[in-house]
Amino acid sequence: MSKEIAVLNTEETKQEAYKFAAAAKDLTPNVMAVIVTDEATMTTANELLATYLVPLRKNITARHKLRTDALKGLKALIDADYKPALETVEGLIDYLKSNIGRYIDEQEKIAAEKQAELNRIAAEKEAKRLKEVAEAEKAGKPIPVQQIPEVVPELVDKVETTLRATGGTSSVRKIPTVIIDDEALIPRKYLVVDMVKINRDVKGGITVPGCHLEHVTSVSVRG
Repeated sequence: MSKEIAVLNTEETKQEAYKFAAAAKDLTPNVMAVIVTDEATMTTANELLATYLVPLRKNITARHKLRTDALKGLKALIDADYKPALETVEGLIDYLKSNIGRYIDEQEKIAAEKQAELNRIAAEKEAKRLKEVAEAEKAGKPIPVQQIPEVVPELVDKVETTLRATGGTSSVRKIPTVIIDDEALIPRKYLVVDMVKINRDVKGGITVPGCHLEHVTSVSVRG
């Protein structure tokens, strides 16, 4: 463990990175001055590539990998230590949240049904009132409207969605969540192209509609 910590020394890493950046900066003027137009300039470009730039990149990559691998190793060890406790707690949290959510949904459904019934009763009473008013007026006995106010439906109690505890407060909310019903119906613009699989298949001789294999000029440098 001490070896990994030594490799991850923050100040040492920073100083090393600064040195690499300075080396790259020093090479920049010479590199940017090169425009390959003949054999001589091509030789200069290749000299800069093979002797300076590629070895520098190799060194930077190796040192970067050494430190990031050590970091990954430490992370894996820490994750392994904390994972059992975290998974258990997450499971318990999900269990209680799902219970609370289910209960709230049930109570809101019951409240909605009660409200619908109260609305129906109020509508029937209002219809009956209007009918009585119309009949009274028809019989020549007008009834002042203000003496017979409009029937307003009674409102059910709102389901409480803010839950308070000694350690904090929980809020139950309806969050807009997209649910995929059928992936086959999703328009192409929302799909991500799997370039890794396409690259492997096309190079392997498989015909993939919309793709073709082309030989692109590439310069490789060996040290």
